[in-house]
Amino acid sequence: MKIEKGTNYQNDVQLKKRKSIYDYATPEIDAEEEIIKLINPDSSILDVGCGNGDLLIRMRKQGFSGKLIGIDISEGILQQGIKQSEEEKLNIVFKVEGAEKLEFSDNSFDVIISKHVLYHVENVKAATKEAYRCLKPKGLFIVSLNSYLENKPKLGSFYKKIEKEFGFRIQRGQDELNIENFEPFLLNFKKKKLLKFRNLIELKNAKPYVDYLDSMKDFFKPLPERNQWEIILNKFESFINKEIEVEGIFREKNTFGIFVATKMK
Repeated sequence: MKIEKGTNYQNDVQLKKRKSIYDYATPEIDAEEEIIKLINPDSSILDVGCGNGDLLIRMRKQGFSGKLIGIDISEGILQQGIKQSEEEKLNIVFKVEGAEKLEFSDNSFDVIISKHVLYHVENVKAATKEAYRCLKPKGLFIVSLNSYLENKPKLGSFYKKIEKEFGFRIQRGQDELNIENFEPFLLNFKKKKLLKFRNLIELKNAKPYVDYLDSMKDFFKPLPERNQWEIILNKFESFINKEIEVEGIFREKNTFGIFVATKMK
């Protein structure tokens, strides 16, 4: 799936809304910190689909001293990172660029990161080939993706209801890309490992999860009209509230993984 510029990622508002649901997850898992733990602080790093640049900014503030570059197809979402880097003199480069054709020479980086991004790439095989080309020998390709089998099953069941009742289908990326089916896309990478993380989202109020679903609107095809979307959000709120009324709390499984692949040559 290709996410067009000017839709969901024209700025970082929807991204922040999606991230906020994990404030209600236990145990707390800091996905960015788990990625940071894997990387040498003097590495040269490319963050593919960097969004507002929060990961690279965090790295620089934690003492990462190497070249840091972030790319994204949306110029709008990059603006916050550009502004903060300039104001705080962080020396991070942000560029408008896609994952499938990187404008960097061979063997340019020690690490390339793709954090919950490859769902939105039209040609995942091309993106992984480009990552391989641009990595130095023994360089790391770090990719985070959700689980298809274990991640947010209650939301998944609601997606099916939306499709059945309204005809809107969530577009999740090439072949429903996830940690269960991603490894074959790693092609020439020889050494691979998967780190899996699980926690539980627990809510006593439906609003955070309704906000999460609202942030996903632009990923539905065909795109819902506003009045249709309001009906869907109200149904989702009722769906959550019914469980809260019975159980006193709404619980949702959350499972994701981080692939670490090494370029051996």
